[in-house]
Amino acid sequence: MNRRLRSSAAVLGVGVAVVVFRALVYLLFEQVAFDSDQAIVGLMAKHLSQASAFPLFFYGQTYMLAVESWAAVPFFLVAGPTVVALRTSMLAWNIAFAILLMVGLWRDGGLRPWTAGVASLFFLAAPVTISLQLMTAMGGMIEPFVYIGLLWFLRRHPFWFGSVLAIGFRNREFTMYAVPVLLALELITGELNRDRIRDWFASTAIFFAVWEGIEALKPFADLAGPGTRGQLLGGFAGSQVDNLLARFAWQPGTLADRIASMSPQLVAWFAGSNPSDAGIHVASRPWLTWISGALAFLATGRLLFLMAIGPSGQSEADHSTVGERLRTQVRRAPFAFYILGVGIVAVLAFVAGKPVLNGYSRYVVLGALVPVGLTATLLALEWRVALQRAAIIAVLGWTALTISDHAKLLATFVRNPPASPNREVADRLAEQGIPVAAAGYWRAYLITFLGRERVPVASNDWVRIQRYQDLFIDRLSEAVVVSESPCVGGEPVANLYLCKP
Repeated sequence: MNRRLRSSAAVLGVGVAVVVFRALVYLLFEQVAFDSDQAIVGLMAKHLSQASAFPLFFYGQTYMLAVESWAAVPFFLVAGPTVVALRTSMLAWNIAFAILLMVGLWRDGGLRPWTAGVASLFFLAAPVTISLQLMTAMGGMIEPFVYIGLLWFLRRHPFWFGSVLAIGFRNREFTMYAVPVLLALELITGELNRDRIRDWFASTAIFFAVWEGIEALKPFADLAGPGTRGQLLGGFAGSQVDNLLARFAWQPGTLADRIASMSPQLVAWFAGSNPSDAGIHVASRPWLTWISGALAFLATGRLLFLMAIGPSGQSEADHSTVGERLRTQVRRAPFAFYILGVGIVAVLAFVAGKPVLNGYSRYVVLGALVPVGLTATLLALEWRVALQRAAIIAVLGWTALTISDHAKLLATFVRNPPASPNREVADRLAEQGIPVAAAGYWRAYLITFLGRERVPVASNDWVRIQRYQDLFIDRLSEAVVVSESPCVGGEPVANLYLCKP
């Protein structure tokens, strides 16, 4: 094994280890940040592994392709339908992108393996607030990262490119961010010739063919759980495009205010200095927001300068134009510019379409690629060794802070494991032989999944699985309702109560 290969293997090993470390809290403690939306993904994987249903989309709607559930099936077959198995499948997605990212940066990003590993740390050692979302089994937050990585490596293969783009878009529309960035890069580098245009048309045809193939499967899909083939009783019956348009809150008059108010929030969120929207306790470091913003500003200015003057600052000597120097610089690190471009598009689309960060941060999680791409492009183009070292030291210093946050969070839960009332309810229902129960949405499917469907729990508000509703009506006299409020004759379980309907 030659030196570069050993170095590459070592970088991949360290990168994967960092990703696993930041996921440990979610693998060891099922009760941390696990809810009914994620339980639905687990139930879909369970039904698919048992061949009791064919979940094409997230139950209760006709968009968001159920790729997470399909990918979780092998893990369920090995370890059973558990939270740990589901989250291990999410970890596999994280590791897949980590590998694609590091390999892309040293193969097509102009970086040596260890330098590529440093630039990747913004994803590998993602802050608690972002890592939480990357391990969340619902919403398609990690899958677009993998699709975007794959699309780079498949960009010269129209059939596979169009297929992955279609599946990725139907899973989560953010995958489409890759397309304008790839087109812009090919235009800048002069690669958008007649052959490439032909390839793009071929990819477009494949994209729509796969799209229509997915539509053709709808009549065979169980849209609201087992026994609902081709039927959606309630829920959202719109298309991916309908859903996208409905959720895009474009208000040109407020755009300037959004940019002014959300820019510092986004910097804080990506830097990990603000516990906003985390759902679990993390340290707040307001000072890190200002330092991160200042460093990002300086790095952007330096990158623009390097792009304008060309390699090694020899622009005046070779009499090349600014456009030629720009083309030369982009060709030196195309994958790094690709990652940066996708992150920028994600941030711009979010600011244009969403009014606030809190509650909507899952729509901008791809913006975490901005610091990765900015660092990678800067390290690839910078010829001053001192500045390269300064950038590497800054990234390693930031990484030390985020790793310490993950370590502190893990130590806190090890010392004081959080309560799991839903697990206690699931076990009590099974022990008492209760055939069916009901609860609010945010408990119903969570309790059902934790109890491995031994006792189905119907939802008394938003319905995702129709079979539970029918069973509750059929066996109403034997059923109970899980309530957060005391009731006459109700049995207390943890901080909840089992009441008669």
